[in-house]
Amino acid sequence: MPAIEFPLRLPRRFELWSYQVSHGVLLLRSAPRADQPTRIDVQFRFTSDLKLPAVLNDLVIDLAGDRYTLVAADYPDGYVVAENLQVAEDDLEAHQPSVFEDERLVPHRSSHLHHFRD
Repeated sequence: MPAIEFPLRLPRRFELWSYQVSHGVLLLRSAPRADQPTRIDVQFRFTSDLKLPAVLNDLVIDLAGDRYTLVAADYPDGYVVAENLQVAEDDLEAHQPSVFEDERLVPHRSSHLHHFRD
């Protein structure tokens, strides 16, 4: 699984899809559309702080100290403090579980990037 090279540019519309309190799992999702037939999931694990709107357009993720910065065309100063970050692109529908949640869905994944803090 290749490591993320920062800044990571994701020129799509992302929604704050879910947050699981038990392990601080934050999921941002870009659902498939007619002009973008794949789905992209961005997952942060062990999240301890965040500042994000519900929708982010043309997302750029970078690393700055103890946080991942998230800049969007319409939101310039978002961030997530988390221990790791994974990004997966797949051919699944918006309503289906993430490939991070269900190992049986991994064959649908076309790419997978990660970043783990030391």
